[in-house]
Amino acid sequence: MIKKADPGLEGFSITKKNLERILEEIPGFRKPKIFLEQYPTPSWLVAEIVFTAALKGDLGKRASDLGCGTGRIAAALAIMGVDEVLCIDISCEDLVDAKKNLSRLGIGDRVEVLCWDLFQGSLRSFGLAVMNPPFGVHRRGSDLAFLRAAMRASNTIYSIHKYNEESLRLIRKISSQEGFNTEVLGIHNMEIPAVFESHRRRIYRFPVMLLRLSKG
Repeated sequence: MIKKADPGLEGFSITKKNLERILEEIPGFRKPKIFLEQYPTPSWLVAEIVFTAALKGDLGKRASDLGCGTGRIAAALAIMGVDEVLCIDISCEDLVDAKKNLSRLGIGDRVEVLCWDLFQGSLRSFGLAVMNPPFGVHRRGSDLAFLRAAMRASNTIYSIHKYNEESLRLIRKISSQEGFNTEVLGIHNMEIPAVFESHRRRIYRFPVMLLRLSKG
């Protein structure tokens, strides 16, 4: 069982590199669905998000992983000291795998899984919302639907999006209309493996932006 870290950086029982190593043990999707754009979030990027959230004092008692897949972000939140983590995904079969993965790490008792389509909005308060939403290639507007659901149920959001200036301007505009400030925390090169028959390259590389949206 993994020892839980304390929220905030003082007294951490885990380093960023060790967190990456633990998250690498969480497998990707057994049957990835192209229309849901199911790709594993790189462990180093998940670790970057949660450690940044800790530095900024955003890790509290409750947080949610929106579009959680097999549970990497949810696991990181629980390991970093969040007491109540909500793991939400539209794919009920993937949530079964997520629950098994979290239980195997000894943190299943602090993570609740919920099968729900975020296109339908939010069901309840999310606490801190963290997500790697679909980029909207196969289901147009998916990334913005996730953002809108998060903004209705959270005051602080960490989100990964494909980087281009037009997308950033649109997100800033929508966020501002909802009373949120948008901060670009970093632009990173992300790699995803070829997992679908339509993929022609072994590895796909593209820039992504890590955003922090805050109310007020």
